[in-house]
Amino acid sequence: MDKKKPLLFCLIGVLFIGGFSLFLSKSLIIEKSSSNSENSLLQDQKISNGQIPVDFYQDIEIGKNYVYKVSGFGSNSDWKNFTEDTEDFWTSDIDQNIIVNFTGFFERDPNDPGDSFSYLEIPWINLSIFEEIGANPSLNYTNANVSNSEVARNLKLGFSNFLPGFLITINHTDWVKANATAEANGASGPEAKLTMEETYTYLYFKFEETNGNNQVTELIYSKKTGLLIRANTSIGTYHLDIILLGDRLDLETQYVYNVNNWGNGGRTDAFWWGFSYPYFKGVWSTNIGGQIKVNFTGRYGSDPGSFGDVFEDDEVAWLDFEVYYKGDFGSINTFNLYNISNEEVYNSMTIGYNGFQSAFNIPIMENETRVKELAVQEATGYAQGNVKIEETDLTMKISFDQISGFQETYMVYEKISGLLLWCDTQTQNYRIELTIVDYSLPTAYTEETSTNISSDDDDDDNDDDNSVSAIPSYHLIIIIALLLSMTILIIIKSRKSVLKQMFNKNNNY
Repeated sequence: MDKKKPLLFCLIGVLFIGGFSLFLSKSLIIEKSSSNSENSLLQDQKISNGQIPVDFYQDIEIGKNYVYKVSGFGSNSDWKNFTEDTEDFWTSDIDQNIIVNFTGFFERDPNDPGDSFSYLEIPWINLSIFEEIGANPSLNYTNANVSNSEVARNLKLGFSNFLPGFLITINHTDWVKANATAEANGASGPEAKLTMEETYTYLYFKFEETNGNNQVTELIYSKKTGLLIRANTSIGTYHLDIILLGDRLDLETQYVYNVNNWGNGGRTDAFWWGFSYPYFKGVWSTNIGGQIKVNFTGRYGSDPGSFGDVFEDDEVAWLDFEVYYKGDFGSINTFNLYNISNEEVYNSMTIGYNGFQSAFNIPIMENETRVKELAVQEATGYAQGNVKIEETDLTMKISFDQISGFQETYMVYEKISGLLLWCDTQTQNYRIELTIVDYSLPTAYTEETSTNISSDDDDDDNDDDNSVSAIPSYHLIIIIALLLSMTILIIIKSRKSVLKQMFNKNNNY
């Protein structure tokens, strides 16, 4: 018998056992991670006697009136009550309001047929719907302490059994999207073409029913609060288009932008010019991997020293501005300005062109048609160029290429809020490319861009306890055991070979 065969069989056995152990342990991890979202959702929610469950935004104001403007309405509609199993009728008109007042979070109505959300407690609402009578608003319909589920089903704020209504969880976005996908794929019968998009601020769903009643429903939610921001839904003769009133730009959030590109022609710094004395505010610099942080301080009038801004008659954003350089041992704060106008930012960073001084915020983004008109209009200013406008459901990209000059400016703004999401702008001796954190350009925008570089701090913030990308400790143990086994077998074989040679040598004597 060949003496090498036992060794070979042993090696094969060790590798097989080790490989099977790796496969089994990884399978268990995948199974566990796939169920984590739903299990944690159910475990975290406890009876709270009307208090806000942990998976919802904790600063939702119970008792506050959230006012939605009706931008489109068609046909009176019936209202099926869960509790009394009766029907009412309601109507509204364009430019009237629907008022939502959250009363708390409670268990579902016993007669609730259910939906795809497994919350133990759901929002309950005082609902008021207004119509126009004699050019005046008049209360048409009210429903006291009604569940979000009942409201969603009656106002068609959802599709099939995907009924998020006026509020969604903020801690399980992937789970919400998975439910939307399942319902669009016919989990409860009706099927639809589903479009989803996610930006820094918003989460968007669009259902276009492919069988049945041809329902078309668009829903936009705030990722921070979970509140419904806009809904445009229709089925048959019914149509409702509403938008939440109030400033779309969150003034309480610090917006962090990663620097993807910096400098042009070898230049590593830039001058900052203001509109008031002293006009020269310093030299600023960053680098690839650095950051710019923006804190909006409010909306005020146009900067007195600015000139030519097409948004000067609107409430221009003012902000605190911080520049960071990526050093060998972390970020280094290199330049700060406080309570400066968005127009001043344009003037020194060239995020915009001519009078289209958009910089970090377009203040009139709710009027998309006007924004496009101004973008084209300003291409004929001092720096003449070609303008291209591209769109997704949640974003608008504005590209400006100067005809006889060096300026190339490309900007992506968030619809509704007007927030800058990405820009790449350059002149003869200057270039900067920025991307807001946790955002990637849509594939619809074909302009070549640099890879988004996250800072070390961002990497730390985005660590996921359930991540399986790193090798778990027990995987390491198995791998080490395999290596040790193979090493021991090789050593044994080598020693046997040496001993055999010595034995043969001694016999020769």
